Amino acid sequence: MKKTISILAAAVLGGAVSFFVATDRQIKLDAARLLAEKAAWDKEKAALESALGAAQGKLGQVKTISPRTEIVEVAKKLSAKEIIATLKTIRVTARETKNARQAIQQLENLVELGPDALPEIQAFLTTQEEIDYDPSIFGSWKVSKDGNVPTDFIFPPSLRFGLFDVVRQIGSVQAETILSDTLRVTGRGVELAYLTRVLHQIAPFKYRDLAVGAAKDLLNSPVNTNPASALDKFERNYLFGVLAFYNDASLAQQAQAQLVQSDGKVDKGALQYLQSTLGAEVIPAIAQIYEDSRLTNGAQKEPLARLALTFAGQNAQADALWRTAINDKSIPTDARRELVEDLNQDGLNEKAPTERDYAIMRKRLDLIEKNRSDADSKPIADAFTEAAKDLNEMLAKAPKPQ
Repeated sequence: MKKTISILAAAVLGGAVSFFVATDRQIKLDAARLLAEKAAWDKEKAALESALGAAQGKLGQVKTISPRTEIVEVAKKLSAKEIIATLKTIRVTARETKNARQAIQQLENLVELGPDALPEIQAFLTTQEEIDYDPSIFGSWKVSKDGNVPTDFIFPPSLRFGLFDVVRQIGSVQAETILSDTLRVTGRGVELAYLTRVLHQIAPFKYRDLAVGAAKDLLNSPVNTNPASALDKFERNYLFGVLAFYNDASLAQQAQAQLVQSDGKVDKGALQYLQSTLGAEVIPAIAQIYEDSRLTNGAQKEPLARLALTFAGQNAQADALWRTAINDKSIPTDARRELVEDLNQDGLNEKAPTERDYAIMRKRLDLIEKNRSDADSKPIADAFTEAAKDLNEMLAKAPKPQ
């Protein structure tokens, strides 16, 4: 029995030794394999790095770009008060066109603010402060001699006009009130004329009495304006233009009395007003004024003769005054030449003549035939020829009266 146990023990011991020997051998084999694989990887890695280095050498140095965070500052939105304060510092001249762009931008900023801008605009307008801009900049906004003021412009003639336009663009009951309140208190004829037309566009005839009353007040008690300013040069023309706009003839008698001013010049604003409101009825008064001894400069008679020309072929007294003027050698030859030559346009719808125009043109051709022999110079004779040619061409296009 002991012998059997000994044999079993020896067998177990031998198996254990064999197991550990086999296991140790496998571990060594695995380790050797891992070392071989690592060596192969190291070799391959070295080859790859070498190839990469060669490639970088050919393509240039590769830079690593890291993302950069930038801080974008959002421009502060100015208030209406700040914008107006900026506008008050801007002076626009022909040399500083950049300033014109800045002014336009600030005015647009006010428009973008909308109704919120109106209180500050109103506050500024009540101060009666003003900054006129260089006339050469707003040339597209014609400063008219006949009292007509356009309501649109590419660039405003002054700061206040720019603000008027902003108010009009914003539009609202409050905006209308601001414009009408300014119309009521302004002492500037050109402003009155402009606001009259703008308010008429907003609410036709609503402010007629206010505008007419304000124009009369300024004509009778003018506020001191700057005659050197392009905007104030034709002050009375603008005021009379407001009355003519609403066909208010209530100052006709006064205008006739003021036609010849103390300096011997004809008040063209008053003359235009009389023509617009009275038409041919004013011809007798004009014929009388033509003989006024205060008109010592013949050139000052030309506007009176021009009014007569407008009604030539329609009114016998107008024909007579026109005839007197074209033979009046105190009037410069060029002015007389134009009075003859312009028989083809003044008082006519020259682009699209009507039956009425047809009748007038026939009578004007008769005037030419009766008076051309009295021409005292070649320019005057040539003017008769030119006027006759043009009238005959227009006559051929005009519809004949039925």
